[in-house]
Amino acid sequence: MNVVVADVLKLVVNTNSLTLILGPVHGYLYNYGIFAEGQLTVTSNRSWGLTVHSSGPNLVNGTETVPVENLNIGYMQGIALSTLPQSLAFSQPPVQGENLTLVYSVAMSNQAFLKPGGTYSTTLTYMIAYE
Repeated sequence: MNVVVADVLKLVVNTNSLTLILGPVHGYLYNYGIFAEGQLTVTSNRSWGLTVHSSGPNLVNGTETVPVENLNIGYMQGIALSTLPQSLAFSQPPVQGENLTLVYSVAMSNQAFLKPGGTYSTTLTYMIAYE
């Protein structure tokens, strides 16, 4: 008898759109963030790592922009968002259907967000790989 074990590496994005609301005052004066419970689900039969990057250098609202590095994302550790892949998790053990909660935040008194009101957006790309 032979048993064939296939490599499994799967990342599912359970929540495609998140909104972080800064205002009225607490979002500007204090560290502010949201927990995205179970935003991602990982299945891997080997050690894995997870990265994230932004599609562009700015959060955009018409002609107004905020550099993406003003937004922090955390899982194992908090990182500043970038257009280059940034590690959210590394050398993680094999898992089956593990839900990951990510934290999105901005630092207190962040002057970059002193902009006209509106929705500032970017697209995030999450990538999983064997390690």
